[in-house]
Amino acid sequence: MKRLNRKGFTLVELLAVIVILAIVVGIALYTILPTLETSRKKSFDVAVDAIRSYIQDQKEMSLLSGDLQGDAYNGDVGGATCTKPTQEGEYGSCFKTVGSTNILEVTGYDKNIDDFGWYIENGVVKINCATAKRSGDYVQSENYPECPSQNNGG
Repeated sequence: MKRLNRKGFTLVELLAVIVILAIVVGIALYTILPTLETSRKKSFDVAVDAIRSYIQDQKEMSLLSGDLQGDAYNGDVGGATCTKPTQEGEYGSCFKTVGSTNILEVTGYDKNIDDFGWYIENGVVKINCATAKRSGDYVQSENYPECPSQNNGG
């Protein structure tokens, strides 16, 4: 009687392993994808807050250097006059810029943020809209409404 050499796995065994791996990958994706979405939204919020801090710092430096005096600091930063929104759903008049400086380029967020609107109220910089780039690393957050598309400089 001749013995057969049975090395390797059968087709059924290989298919069982592939099915088990597919289930594990599916469970991992189901768990990881919402976490990635949340982290991209939080990154967007952090970036917008960093931009707000940059504008606030520019305002404070203008005040210290005497460029802006009196009540002017409530509306002006480095030569940019920004109006506060007068009612819900409106946006301030400053978008992306302080004077002739594109804030997104200066802060390095121009790759991930399309636009943002801001104004100053009682000496504090407020961001009233921000738009994440569709092709960027960030996802639009519920914390900031998207800016109207007709405003592309200010």
